[in-house]
Amino acid sequence: MSSAKPKITMVGLGLVGASLGLALREAGVASTVFGHDKDPEVGRQAKKIGAADKIQWNLISACESADMVIVATPVGAIEETLEVIGPHLRTDCIVLDTGGIKVPVLQWAEKHLPEQVHFVGCNPIVRAPFDPGKGLEGARADLFRGGVFSLMPLPRTNEKAVDQVVNLASIVGAQPLFFDPVEHDALLAVVEQVPSILASSLLD
Repeated sequence: MSSAKPKITMVGLGLVGASLGLALREAGVASTVFGHDKDPEVGRQAKKIGAADKIQWNLISACESADMVIVATPVGAIEETLEVIGPHLRTDCIVLDTGGIKVPVLQWAEKHLPEQVHFVGCNPIVRAPFDPGKGLEGARADLFRGGVFSLMPLPRTNEKAVDQVVNLASIVGAQPLFFDPVEHDALLAVVEQVPSILASSLLD
């Protein structure tokens, strides 16, 4: 991260968002980690376990003063989130997401985020065993350690912003790797089909 500790906002406090919050707070790299979740109870629990310094119930208020915004919502909520926060983000704010697909997310970022905001599409690929069904209850600071942080910046995103996201990936213990968005999504589709392909082979 930069020499001055940034204000970081986590939008979405499920397994990924809360784990990132825990990792960043443990590393002490942010001046403040704000949290926002559409479910107030999730927000309260996230603060209780230490995934955020403060919980902000209003999405715009949570993001408007942030130096970095991490959108860790389900993919279906990403476009609406970017559309709502886009006009209110400060100049040179860095926005990243953690969605499993990247082509549409990058299109949404291009559409809804102003020129002075920098976007990097991310997909953290976790190596450690975990139970996705636990959500916030499964959050842990070391969730990303030894895994991969797939990075796909918008073409207009400046190098300094990309470097800060690379540093973030390293801070949480993951290896940052750059992907082409189309290749990333195609590869992900193949990987998701592997279990069904293996099952069909066994039946045959």
